[in-house]
Amino acid sequence: MKKITVDIVDDHQMIIGGLKDMIKGFDSIIVGHTYNSGIDLLKGLQKCQPDVLLLDIEMPEVCGDELAALISRSYPSVKILTVTGYNTTDHVLMMMEKGAKGYLLKNTDEHKLLEAIETVYNGGIFMEPSLKDKINNATYSTPRGRKPSLTKREKSILQMVLDEHTNQEIAEQLNISLRTVEFHRMSLFQKLDVKNVVGMVKKAIELGLSKKH
Repeated sequence: MKKITVDIVDDHQMIIGGLKDMIKGFDSIIVGHTYNSGIDLLKGLQKCQPDVLLLDIEMPEVCGDELAALISRSYPSVKILTVTGYNTTDHVLMMMEKGAKGYLLKNTDEHKLLEAIETVYNGGIFMEPSLKDKINNATYSTPRGRKPSLTKREKSILQMVLDEHTNQEIAEQLNISLRTVEFHRMSLFQKLDVKNVVGMVKKAIELGLSKKH
């Protein structure tokens, strides 16, 4: 059976060492290359691409979100798994929008790391459980009649949904992945407190969020 090749990029050697030690215990995964900066990573990817890339956000020279965008365009077969200390929903949304397929905190355990790597490798999306709960709960209860706080991207996607564009059309026009569109739609459902597109349209009109009304 083919083993999953994983590259690691982080500016702290201790983090790289810790991840390598954890991965050593996985029969199905091997570490290919490790990098301490975004520039070194981009040079290395020109020669050899891994199946999965473990990518930090806070990096010297080129930040993780910039790297994710570049790699997604140039090497779409590389599945990006963010591994970071940032535990905010804003960072999650930023990295997913740039092309990351998973988001994991650095205090993870080996079982969660294995699950995350295998999930993104097989085409799924992995979300840090504690952050998934935050996205689904904390900030999304909006008092009746008050406009929810939407990001610029969410506003764009909401308007395109109201204009009856499909997910695929939205992805193509905004130059983002289909999974990112689906992620933002899930966020909109939560923030608007609706269960489907019909409810979204009604709530957008009610709150004056539709440019057509």
